[in-house]
Parts: sequence; C-alpha cells; structure tokens
Amino acid sequence: LIAPSLEVTRCSLPVPDWGNVYISSLTITWTDSVPENPSDTVYIVEVSPDTGFAEGTVVGFAAIYSAYAVDVTGLTPNDTYYGRIRAINRAGEEAVVVLDGNQTPSVDLPTDFAHDPDSVTTSEITWTWVNHHAYDSLVVYSTFTDTISPVLSGSATYWAEPGLEINTSYIRRVRAYKDNPAGYSNEHKVYTLAKTPASPVIIEVATSSVKLGWD
Repeated sequence: LIAPSLEVTRCSLPVPDWGNVYISSLTITWTDSVPENPSDTVYIVEVSPDTGFAEGTVVGFAAIYSAYAVDVTGLTPNDTYYGRIRAINRAGEEAVVVLDGNQTPSVDLPTDFAHDPDSVTTSEITWTWVNHHAYDSLVVYSTFTDTISPVLSGSATYWAEPGLEINTSYIRRVRAYKDNPAGYSNEHKVYTLAKTPASPVIIEVATSSVKLGWD
C-alpha cells in the first residue's frame, strides 16, 4: 500500500498598502486576495529599514487575514521603512508580498482632523485639527494627494474651504511640513448642506394628511 500524502496549496497574496504613518509607528493595511484565503490564515506583517529585511532589522507583528490592518510600533523617527506581508498556509509555507519604502516623520503629526459643525454651508466647510509641533507649514489635501488649500502657516489650526458643491461629500486631511514633509493627519469626511427648498406651500389638506409643494 502507498501511504496517502497531504498537500496544502499556497496562500493567495494579499493586496497591501500603507495606512497612517506617525513619528514612531505606522499601519500596514490589506484587502482580500482573489481567491480569498481561509479566515484563519496567519499573516506576519513586518517592516525593516533594510530593503533585504536583514536579520536583526525586522519589526513584525502577527494577525489573521480578516484583521485587514496591523499597527507596527517602536520605529525610529525620520527613517525609511520597507514593508512586507508573509501569508503562511497550514503547512507552514510562505507567500510574500513587499511594499515600497515609506518614511516616518521627524515630528509628531497633526491629529483630530475634523470640521467645525457650525461652519458647514451649501458651499463651504471649515476644517480643523490639533498641532503637536511648530511646523514650517501646513497644507490641506484630498485623499488623492491633490493640494486643496494654499500653503498655510505652521501654527494654523483651521482652514475654510470655499467653492464646494451642494449636498456633496468631501474627504480631506492635513499634511505637516518640517524640513521634509512630515506626513498626513487622519482623514475626515463631511457633506455640504442641501439647498433649502424655496416657496413651500400647502397644496392639499385631507382628514389625515397634508400635501406640500415647493419650487
């Protein structure tokens, strides 16, 4: 008789990306691969200042794939790190995907990026944030890294964005500059107000309902 053998297929590679990057930590995120790995598949998320991930330079954390993100802490400010995810199957075999380098900032980034609720109109939103350093300058960006604001003072804690569309969502973040770009704050999403209906009138009144109209 020939003894049966057990073979385990390799893992699908996740699709990784950089999340938030701070002075001594960063986040690596990923989306599902196709086909998806089993829900208990272990991912080892690692970063290193060495492109070859030399022994002794790697900082790593484990997670199951459905976590979709891992925070890597204990990093050096103002240093470039390379990321990778090792997907490990039930036989202990690895499939590895690598991320290009990303630089930790030299100073703490702005936090609590949000908006002033009282400032929102049909065409304007005032964005606010908390500074943690004397930056050289600040710029508000869209999520697609398009510059939205002019260059702001390094001590600015808000900016009113004009010329927006009615009842439209906007996602923004602020980027701090200190010698080199220090990095982005968190993102924040807000809708502008809808237009107020003009000339409301009562069209019809019934015993249990009222029909309204407007321009």
